[in-house]
This record gives sequence, structure tokens and C-alpha cells, in this order.
Amino acid sequence: MLKWAYNVQATQLLKGMLPFNGDETFVAGGLLPRTTLMDGSAEATLLFINGGEALLKWTAQNKPKEQLDATVLQAVKKSFADNFIINNRLATNNPARMNGETYPAFRHGICENLGNTEGCEFFGWTQCTANNRYLCPHCFATVNLPKATPETYFLPSVTLMPFYTRDEFVDRKVLLFQLQELADYYRANNVLPSKLAHTETNKITGYDYGFFLYALTQTGNPLASQVYNDMLAALDNTGAWVEYYENGVPCGTLCRPWESAINLEAAINYVITKN
Repeated sequence: MLKWAYNVQATQLLKGMLPFNGDETFVAGGLLPRTTLMDGSAEATLLFINGGEALLKWTAQNKPKEQLDATVLQAVKKSFADNFIINNRLATNNPARMNGETYPAFRHGICENLGNTEGCEFFGWTQCTANNRYLCPHCFATVNLPKATPETYFLPSVTLMPFYTRDEFVDRKVLLFQLQELADYYRANNVLPSKLAHTETNKITGYDYGFFLYALTQTGNPLASQVYNDMLAALDNTGAWVEYYENGVPCGTLCRPWESAINLEAAINYVITKN
């Protein structure tokens, strides 16, 4: 099963990049447009590298009969900086993944015409149009969406992920530069930006608190104390955190285990490190 988990992801690699994992939190929350789903995902690619290296280490120690092809992992790791480090910052996506490639004919998820046509809330198998947009059967026959304009995004969640996973291959100077950007913004506004280059809203994922606290604690930044207190103040009456916060106000699905686990882990790490 471990080999399958590695190989099934390897089949989705294009130009050393994995795509996004469908209508995930970033997309469902409006932090990324649905048109980026086939772009290269820095987070997915980063976790493939981390998981792959952990698995190779395990196989070296346990010597199972079936071995992995390490050349794929090495190539992805080698191309990571070229694919995702842009202007000294870790990008969330890379539209170049699909340059010259054929989009899959079908994709399971939400119709891209959601919100454009009243009443279209289709979820299921969607079909790719001539403009590489994915529509439900009804909209496919009646709607003509234009090609999406490629755009690169920089989400705090992805910026901070390497601190949480303790990656050593991502340029530390890049990570520290972006962390300082986030810290400066937080000091000025008392919230994290949803998108550094697109701050029309301030919606963040609920675990951004934890990722931010992990990074500040690792680097000894004194802002960690304030973020620790702000994160605990965001707890709801069940003792949990929620899916999203917008301008510090809870929104989205309540009482989320993933967000709560990350934040609680970050709080414990902060207290242990401080003491």
C-alpha cells in the first residue's frame, strides 16, 4: 500500500509538479479559483517529496522485496525551486504545469459555472470544454466560459508549510523573507492576510494560526507570544477551531478536527520551547 501511495501520485506528475487535490479547502473557501486545480501545487509536490523521502528511508532500513524508483523523487526535488520559487517567494501554484498538455476529459468536482448561473450547484462528474473549463452536463450544453487567465498566488498556508514539516531543501532565506512579510502584516493589522498579493478579503484557513505559530516559535520571533494568545482566543465554546476565519471572525464549517489538531500541536510546541 505504501508503494501504491507513492506510485499513484507519481503518475500525476507533469514537469515535476503535482496538481491540487480537487475542490479542497483553498478552493472551497475562495482563496484560489477553481481554474487553478490543474496547475502545479507547491504544497502537494512538497508533501510528495517529504513522504517519498520518508518511505525511501524506511525501505533502506527494512529492505522489503519491492523497491521504489528513487529517480522520480530526485527529479521532482531538483526541479522544485525552479517550479515554485518566484521572485524570492514560495508560490502556491504554477500554471506552467499544463503548458502544452491535454487536460483530462472529465473531472469529479463542482461545476465551474457555480455562481455564474442562478441555481447551478452541481457536484459530480464534469466535462472539459474547448477552453479547458469543467462544466456539468447542463452547463456544458448551454454555457461558454472563456479560457482562464493564468495567475500565480501566494497563500500563507503554503508559505508556512515548510516550517511545519521542517523541510531542509527549501531555501531558508526564501522562507524567512516571507515569514517576515507575514509578521509585518500581522503587527500592522492583527490578522494574517488571505493572499499577500490579493488582500481584498482577510479569510484564512483555521490552521494558519498553528502554522504561523510554528514558524515564529522555530525562529524565536517575539511575535509568537501574541499569536499564541490570539489563537487561543479564537477557540469556540467546544474547545475547537473552525474551517476559516475572516477578519478574525469564525466562518465555514465549525469544530474542525484538522485545524484544531494543528493549532493544539503548535500551542504545545510553543509552551515546551518557551519553557
